Amino acid sequence: MVARAAVGKDWAVSRTKVLLIDEHALMRTLLHDYLQQDPTIEVIGTAVDGDEGIQLALEHTPDVVVISVDLPDHEPFKQVRRIAGVLPEVRLVFLASRSLDRNIDEALSIGARGFLTAADSPAAVTTAIRGVARGEVVFSDEVRSRLVLKPCIARPATGVQSRLSTLSRREFEVLQHLGRGMSAQQIAPLLQVGNRTVEKHAQHIMHKLDIHDRVELVRYTIREQICSL
Repeated sequence: MVARAAVGKDWAVSRTKVLLIDEHALMRTLLHDYLQQDPTIEVIGTAVDGDEGIQLALEHTPDVVVISVDLPDHEPFKQVRRIAGVLPEVRLVFLASRSLDRNIDEALSIGARGFLTAADSPAAVTTAIRGVARGEVVFSDEVRSRLVLKPCIARPATGVQSRLSTLSRREFEVLQHLGRGMSAQQIAPLLQVGNRTVEKHAQHIMHKLDIHDRVELVRYTIREQICSL
């Protein structure tokens, strides 16, 4: 990615080619102008959606694609899968307004090397681009707090998962019922288990999600749209 190239007797740093994909014109312009100030980065294009992004990616073969996950209907994930399929060496950095576990999981499944949120500064985006271009994995503090490192995995890029993805199938089922406001007494007959078993599942769920009370747990299911899954 960022490599040194000989120019006569001098050495110069080749610029990392970056493609920006964001539906918001203001964000695209601000980020474009900020990144262009960095002598190691070249913004080769900006796109309003995934279709335009694919065309620019095929035309300019960027080193890094920075894409907003707030595009409608999961489009960023659909389109980035297409970009990664054609350009497998491209490094992916996702930007999000919030660090939703379901978005983090989907980004990781595509092979994201970076994930930042609106709480991060433009300078953090520059740092992330430089980092992923060097082969590093860069997550903001907010996103990192939602990640769990799998045991015995040395490479963070392949050994991380969101807290939500650590739940077992049964725990996820219990979480859906809890999100609908159901009590253990109501859930138990549906799952054909005892009340205490449901309560144990609820305790394990809250521990895995780093959630400390039932109200916060319900808010989490609403935020992640779990009851609609």
